[in-house]
Amino acid sequence: ALVLCVPLSLLSGAGAAAAHLTGVAAGWGYNLRLKRTPLSPLPYAVGFASLPVFVTLGLPRPVWPAWWVVATGALLGV
Repeated sequence: ALVLCVPLSLLSGAGAAAAHLTGVAAGWGYNLRLKRTPLSPLPYAVGFASLPVFVTLGLPRPVWPAWWVVATGALLGV
């Protein structure tokens, strides 16, 4: 799955791929290092905030989501 993650993400466009891979990196950071630290909510905030960014940047006409949508995603993740 990790090997296919990058090329499949790029099918949605460079911006959407960057958002998706940021979320994936946040998940890996949580699993490999941050799980048992006080920073453990941070990867959840980053991962959930990247979801609406991925969706809107993957549209045929990419747009950045409203700031409050990204912030709400981050808060929901935490």
